[in-house]
Amino acid sequence: MQRTKDYSIFKKHPNNREIIQSNVEKIKKSIQMRNLLEFRPILVDSEMRVMDGQHRLEAAKLLGIPVYYQRAASEQEETHEIILLNAYQKAWSNEDFLNYYTSKGIESYVKLSNFKQKNNLKLKEAIALLTSGWSGDFGKAFKEGKFVFPNEQKVREALTNLDKIKTFISFVIEKTPHNRSIMDSAALKKALIYFFNIHQVNFDVFMKKLEVRLDLFRQCNRAQTYLELFVEIYNWRNRDPVDAKDMYI
Repeated sequence: MQRTKDYSIFKKHPNNREIIQSNVEKIKKSIQMRNLLEFRPILVDSEMRVMDGQHRLEAAKLLGIPVYYQRAASEQEETHEIILLNAYQKAWSNEDFLNYYTSKGIESYVKLSNFKQKNNLKLKEAIALLTSGWSGDFGKAFKEGKFVFPNEQKVREALTNLDKIKTFISFVIEKTPHNRSIMDSAALKKALIYFFNIHQVNFDVFMKKLEVRLDLFRQCNRAQTYLELFVEIYNWRNRDPVDAKDMYI
């Protein structure tokens, strides 16, 4: 472990997140009460890029005090360890994991990032469209870099469902402007994705039923409730109703 007041030797790691100034201020106040930087050295790679401790470094700069640092022991620490180290300080969001694996050039994550940006989607919306949901097991695999971008047919299906969602939202807003504020609900979109993936559901039939029974549409707190609502609308006077038994999101 070494110490220095020459802050210029440190560089930003391309896989690190942006500095959060409020975190810097909290650390600064903590150091002013008791300086424990010697026991939490900054970790850098072979090029002096900060892998862990960028907020501690910024706080030390503000206070003009020495920084303690050590170099990563191996190339492996210079890759996946940065995730674990940052997650220990403050949990990474799924966007952070996406950006990290995209920056590493992992093809599935690059494709996901492009799909998300091209269609102006939130990450969970993009994932839900491409995978028909986001389970706990999927989230774990996503964070471990094991996400696999779907084949072309699945992507086409996702884009078709996206068009259906846009049509649904436009129709509801046009007919009931007071519902505009709930159209960005994650629960609503999740339920729509699930509903449109039901093989038996005919979209044109659904929109005709919706036009007649739009009075049934209301704001819900859960995706499951929205799903049950869509089934109710679809099944109204329908000779080929959807069997909603054991249908859970």
